[in-house]
Amino acid sequence: MNPSAPLRWLLLLALALFSHLARPARQDVTFILASDNPGHQFFAAARDYYATRPALAGTLVTSARSLAEVREFLLRSPLRGNAPWGRVRLVAHGSQWQGLRVPVFAEGALATAETLDTALVRQEFPPLPAELLDRDSVLRVESCGLGRRPAFLRQLGRLFSAGGRLRVEANEGYVWFRQVQRDDGHSDSVREELPYRAQVVAGAAELDDGLRERLRRQWQGELSAPLAFVAVPLRIDVPLPLHGEAGWRQLPQPPEALAALRNYGLRWSQLRWQVHDGRLQGLALIVVAAADAAALDRQQLGLSL
Repeated sequence: MNPSAPLRWLLLLALALFSHLARPARQDVTFILASDNPGHQFFAAARDYYATRPALAGTLVTSARSLAEVREFLLRSPLRGNAPWGRVRLVAHGSQWQGLRVPVFAEGALATAETLDTALVRQEFPPLPAELLDRDSVLRVESCGLGRRPAFLRQLGRLFSAGGRLRVEANEGYVWFRQVQRDDGHSDSVREELPYRAQVVAGAAELDDGLRERLRRQWQGELSAPLAFVAVPLRIDVPLPLHGEAGWRQLPQPPEALAALRNYGLRWSQLRWQVHDGRLQGLALIVVAAADAAALDRQQLGLSL
């Protein structure tokens, strides 16, 4: 063995370590993208949670109210330093059926699959260059259930960073920020993750006792807790193609209906379709169950459609 080989490897290792240590530190940033409606505390608790954990949050931004404002901050803020951003965290309401309840542009439409597509196709939202967001950057979405919508997360990544290089993460369950009382009388803000189960029942109008009990038996063992149920009726109503009422099942599926299904992340077969007064209607009931702790503020968790 060449006696200089170990020395050469030690030098290479030292150079690699020095190169790593010499890299500028990446900065993280957390955006609280809304304020609470009266009687709720989700965003207030999230703000307090991250404000007391600066090493986790990085820079805390509470003024942005749209994805475009997030982009502008990432583009222009001197707080980034000389390296691309590290972890970019978005705290917002949302659900696996809604997408994000945050407008793409200020005062504009909310971030659904359709509105993200529109912004991408029209090039209204120029992606940020690799100097700002690269393959080692992470976009973390703190919202409910969006980990179940990987296609939506890929769209979101393409919106902020060209070439699909940006990694986007989200939870498959609820993400819940709230304030809890300690034994000493003071309160702390906490972040909780709550798993849930969901089923789309084609044609159902309400959660009757029989369906509730069947789902309770099916899910009780999986969630290991008393369950709280939420049932949200879904209705898609679009114009029927001309002269299509008699043989509408043989006609191509209307693009308006397909766009609505894509926004919800659902398939055609998950709804019951019917014709009424010259319009095509798709009906279903989305039934969601989680541990009963989620019932403390179910509407706040972004379940409404």
